[in-house]
Amino acid sequence: MEEYFTKKRTFIYLGGNISPDDRTYLWREEFTEAFKDEQRVVIVDPCKNKFNQAVRNKADDNVDHLAFMKQAYGLSQNILKPKDFTMIKMCSLAVMNYEIRSTKKPMIGTIFETAWCESIFRIPIIGIMGTQENRDNNPYANHPWIASACSSIVLDVDQAIETVKTFFLEY
Repeated sequence: MEEYFTKKRTFIYLGGNISPDDRTYLWREEFTEAFKDEQRVVIVDPCKNKFNQAVRNKADDNVDHLAFMKQAYGLSQNILKPKDFTMIKMCSLAVMNYEIRSTKKPMIGTIFETAWCESIFRIPIIGIMGTQENRDNNPYANHPWIASACSSIVLDVDQAIETVKTFFLEY
């Protein structure tokens, strides 16, 4: 009878800017590390593939970044959107980092992901927005559509981790 009441696994999608900026990978690694011993949590990280690791590695090399990004863009053009859609589809929660952004690369993918989570799959979003000072200069944190899509708004990764542990692991 006890196997009947097995606890549900929580699949968590980690959305946000993906670029050669190492911070876009580090916050995901920090979040993943916090749940490494939690068997009921499955982290779904869109950066955990050869393509994104190559983007990250090129940030440190003495290479022509513009040429690399053009090549990467050409290779990824028709696969990233459906790949991320499918990844979100299997999740029961999303953590979106709106704090790390670049003026050179708008967060178009993250906006798509936010809309999919809220409007199609109806999964909760924990939105990392940063401090109020950061929010004042952040068009994503200040936009009412993004704020209203988030079930919870937190300052940083630590608060996102605590929110998951408090609300999503005891059922």
